Amino acid sequence: KEKEATMDIYFATAFDGGTYDGTTIGGGVGFNYFFSRYLGLGLDVAVMDDKDAGILPTARFIARYPFEDIFNMSASYAPYVYTGAGMAIDMKEPVIRLGLGQEMRWNEKFGVFTEIQYAWIGEDDSEEAADDEDSQGWGGAWMTRIGLRLGF
Repeated sequence: KEKEATMDIYFATAFDGGTYDGTTIGGGVGFNYFFSRYLGLGLDVAVMDDKDAGILPTARFIARYPFEDIFNMSASYAPYVYTGAGMAIDMKEPVIRLGLGQEMRWNEKFGVFTEIQYAWIGEDDSEEAADDEDSQGWGGAWMTRIGLRLGF
């Protein structure tokens, strides 16, 4: 619906895409506001267990296509795409994300969602990074998220 606000609580995993060493897990919270039925903005913060990934705040633009009253019930289903940008706080590097998601709601107040995204992690231009032989430039990682979506 239009002018809808939601809160996300999720579990996340990130898979090695050249930036992380292996797999890291974590979780986060997010807030979304849909100013139209199809378009919205979101803010989220993921906290990962990897010392390099750390805290990842992101702002994102979301485009969705909701289907209502599926299976002759009051449930709704909405596939969506999103893109966003933020900062990997512990690495002091910019992050750009592109992802796909799906949401299933049983009513306006409660639903679940899953997402997969690719995050490009930018190069740190600080003097400390210039002296670091391990500095990789733009790398990246796949991230999956699964969680609860609560409506207001």
